[in-house]
Amino acid sequence: MGWTWTHKEQGESIFDFFSSRWNDEEKREDGSVILRKVLDCAVVRLKTAYLAYEIISSNREVVACVCLLGYSKDYYNFGFKDMDENMGPFNYDCPERILNLLTPTSNGLANKWRDQCREMLEMKKNAPKLHVGDVLEFAEPIRFTNGSVTRHLAVTVSRPLRFKIAHPTENGGFETSYGRFRLNRKSLEPGCFTVVGRVQEA
Repeated sequence: MGWTWTHKEQGESIFDFFSSRWNDEEKREDGSVILRKVLDCAVVRLKTAYLAYEIISSNREVVACVCLLGYSKDYYNFGFKDMDENMGPFNYDCPERILNLLTPTSNGLANKWRDQCREMLEMKKNAPKLHVGDVLEFAEPIRFTNGSVTRHLAVTVSRPLRFKIAHPTENGGFETSYGRFRLNRKSLEPGCFTVVGRVQEA
């Protein structure tokens, strides 16, 4: 599906926004009722919302919905692109509390997506804590807008994270060059780097 742009009132939470549009009660001709309700919503980095969506008919199921989020200063100030887990979305940073609400499913794509989200959570739990002086080696070269390219960066500030380019020395250590950089969150996701050493002054 494509993007939907609409107006969201200032101060309205993402949970309330989707609840007001997706919560409903559908009465069928045979007298049965289907209930749909957003149970919980978690927004990650302001760009992605993960929703646990309950559907009650002859049985009860809770599925995951992934919504990419966009923002504008126009009247139509809020946009979203929604996908359910059965579509196998390529967004895997779903919080554990949302995953724990989901009911078992036989859908292969949904189960694969859930497994990859769990793997990402496990990698984050086991990710090394970074300290000033740590040297990181990246699986893929890091390219900066000034043209610099490197696979080694040294942490110079821990909060928020800032780096200098690190150069291997003949004695097996590292030294840093002038300049301080920051990285986008995607570059620092688990599995993108390993800590390979330290510098004396970062």
